[in-house]
Amino acid sequence: MARKARVIFSTTLAFVASTYAIASTVAPGGAATSPATLAYVVSGEPVVAEFSGPLRPWDGAHRFDDVFCLRMPEPALADRFVRAMYNDNTLYHSRVDYPSLGTRIYIASSRLPADLDHADEMANQEARIAAVQAEFPGRVRLGDFDSSLGPGLMLRMRNVIDTQTKPFPFVLTFQSDSNAPAATLSAHRLFQNNGSRIELAALRSFESPLDPTEEAAAADALDAFVDFAARALVQCTDYMRLEQQPPAPEAETSTLGEAST
Repeated sequence: MARKARVIFSTTLAFVASTYAIASTVAPGGAATSPATLAYVVSGEPVVAEFSGPLRPWDGAHRFDDVFCLRMPEPALADRFVRAMYNDNTLYHSRVDYPSLGTRIYIASSRLPADLDHADEMANQEARIAAVQAEFPGRVRLGDFDSSLGPGLMLRMRNVIDTQTKPFPFVLTFQSDSNAPAATLSAHRLFQNNGSRIELAALRSFESPLDPTEEAAAADALDAFVDFAARALVQCTDYMRLEQQPPAPEAETSTLGEAST
């Protein structure tokens, strides 16, 4: 599949986990959903933080074990943070709500099979994304980038929906009319680190559908928003990886005293 490479990070997830299946059904309201074959069951109680009033205590810092860390953009505009584990604690999912921006940021992560290297995982994700593109023509654009975490994939989606009954972006639900003007846009950045997939996604809804010129400008603005978060994730996670490396051995010193003359 020919793609134009685009480097978005000056610093030097994947899209779906190995358990994901590419499938589609017609959901209530005529929306098409992919994938439709895997159940997502919350493990334990989700963690919910509400930010309101003149004092907003959250500084945007967010970390998941040794997988990733970052500082979210515009934390003063965030009013809610939710995180949960799914399917016997094998899938991680978090969401930050920015109601004044009509935007949500999501981070989804899962472990990679031990025998799957970075290149094979990239190839698997590209194949799965191609299946989504074939299933939902005109809804998904694919690109790539490089960073200190290695090569990654970037996606734009139009008229994709967070139903809140299934975790986005683990499950993608699209409006069924492929020719409808864009009422939502999403931007995704897909990474790998420490044996895990990481997908960072931003979903923005609009009060009224966009014409083509408005859609192009809105897509660029959303890319800039998610790229800010992506750079923060790369920089923080890279620094975290360096901290986790064992210290370099000290230089050997002689146990002999100075020779007498």
